[in-house]
Amino acid sequence: MITDTRRTHLGRQEFLQASAECLQQEWREWHHIKSCPVFFNVTNFHLYNAAHGFRQGDLCLQHIEDILQEVFRGRPIMHLGSDNFAVLADAADVQVRIDTACQRVLTFIGNPNIALKAGIRFLTGLPSTKDLNVAFDSEAKIACDTIKKDASRHWAVYTEELGLRHQTQNYVREHLDQAMAKGYIRVYLQPVVRTLTGRLVSAEALARWESPQYGTISPGIFIPVLEEAHLIHKLDTYILRAVAKIMRRILDEQMPPFPISVNLSRLDFLLQDPFSVAETIREEYRLPLGLIQIEVTENALVDKMNSVLNGIQKFQQKGYPVLLDDFGSGYSSLNVLKDYDFDTIKFDMKFLHPFTEKSRKILKALVSMAKDLSVHTLAEGAETKEQCDFLRKIGCEKIQGYYYGKPVPFDDFQ
Repeated sequence: MITDTRRTHLGRQEFLQASAECLQQEWREWHHIKSCPVFFNVTNFHLYNAAHGFRQGDLCLQHIEDILQEVFRGRPIMHLGSDNFAVLADAADVQVRIDTACQRVLTFIGNPNIALKAGIRFLTGLPSTKDLNVAFDSEAKIACDTIKKDASRHWAVYTEELGLRHQTQNYVREHLDQAMAKGYIRVYLQPVVRTLTGRLVSAEALARWESPQYGTISPGIFIPVLEEAHLIHKLDTYILRAVAKIMRRILDEQMPPFPISVNLSRLDFLLQDPFSVAETIREEYRLPLGLIQIEVTENALVDKMNSVLNGIQKFQQKGYPVLLDDFGSGYSSLNVLKDYDFDTIKFDMKFLHPFTEKSRKILKALVSMAKDLSVHTLAEGAETKEQCDFLRKIGCEKIQGYYYGKPVPFDDFQ
């Protein structure tokens, strides 16, 4: 049982004032700063409240503050509210003290899923009160947030690169609708070729965001942000419509049509009915079945959610080819093949990085297994002639990768 403790708590203004005075004294005496703002967060603290109740949760947070008071003795400390704390720490040994505090909290709570994490903002000059507030509440917090799901780390240091990434993430959340309306998000196509002939058989549609403010925003940034914000279905619907426009243009200009695959997220099946969306768009643009293919990542399937399973079945029953993307990137690959039916498996080319004898044997066995299941095979990420020759030798039917072509806009793709 946690015993209640009472103390005089610093309010926000008192904490900032005490921190500012400490930094000003350091600047006067040594002409440089010896302290640094640290932001603390107790990750997943809702689990503690759920298990023990809010009263015990409050007492636990008081005990965590006691730990910080002991570890950072004599330093300005503040409970920011909820499960967050701030400390103006001595920069010389801040990482050691953070590790000590985090270990003591872990020992006390006894649940590795509930952990104390810290973000550090090293200072190079004497900040204004406003900048000091930003250093705690924004910059140190940004660093802390980057390791919330990393069980191997107790702390992270703020960098300008992290700050820019954070700004970009906020921009993505706030400007998605504008980017789609103004065409800042474009569809790029990457060719898929027949292994035996090297001829084009299909393409994958990929989103590219060209921002007037930030330039090219990597999909590695904007896609996770949109998934976390539950906005990814908006982007995927936009890409579906853009692909339908491209396909309508191909047919109207009497060019040889080829299937184009569109990626769907697990959240698409939770936030909307992607089959109904795809059918509405397909009928609007008068497209025959088979020209739009659906790709679903392996990680979207590991939970066996009925909404995903039913959605995939709707697509297949109507006649949409469904591809399993990134096969081999998760931990339940064979279960996914057992529980779902796919027209094509796309092998994650991490199997060939490094390109060893062992990786060759694994991929050869997977291609053979797919043939036994009557499933088509496609290897993505092939970058060298050696890899392509090997894929041809083991009977992989299709190849996608930089060796044959990188993603480009449709006009260049032709």
